[in-house]
Amino acid sequence: MKRLFLAILMLGLVTLLVPSLRHRAQPHIDRSREILGEKLEGPLSPVLTPYRRLKTQSQMGKIINELTRRRNMGYEAPGPSELVDFLIARELSPDGRDAWGAPLLLQQRQDSVDIISAGPDIEYHTEDDIVLSLRYRARSPRSGRRSLH
Repeated sequence: MKRLFLAILMLGLVTLLVPSLRHRAQPHIDRSREILGEKLEGPLSPVLTPYRRLKTQSQMGKIINELTRRRNMGYEAPGPSELVDFLIARELSPDGRDAWGAPLLLQQRQDSVDIISAGPDIEYHTEDDIVLSLRYRARSPRSGRRSLH
């Protein structure tokens, strides 16, 4: 029994280490992760939720830092429809989603922008949302501000 287990383990390691084998096995690996993730999601929730919250807050903090840098250079904040392209172009998020898989939202106000994550319940505008704000100066029609692009 030990030899069989070791043989399977070695085969798995070789598959993961050899790029051509890993490429062929990737659909099976992804499906296994899905199945395993679904089965472990409930029992691991007390660990995964704080981890995902911290990961999302860190991701959003990097976004706010980039927006602050661009604001200080005189650029406008991206519009809500430009957010995903902005995040991908600056390698701040590969797909514009938080750690729970929900899209990050950008809400513009008169003098600030909010980055919003739906949080663990994956519903926006509830108690568990994560919101980070960045204050922009009130915009005047004649401001010499540069556009995003």
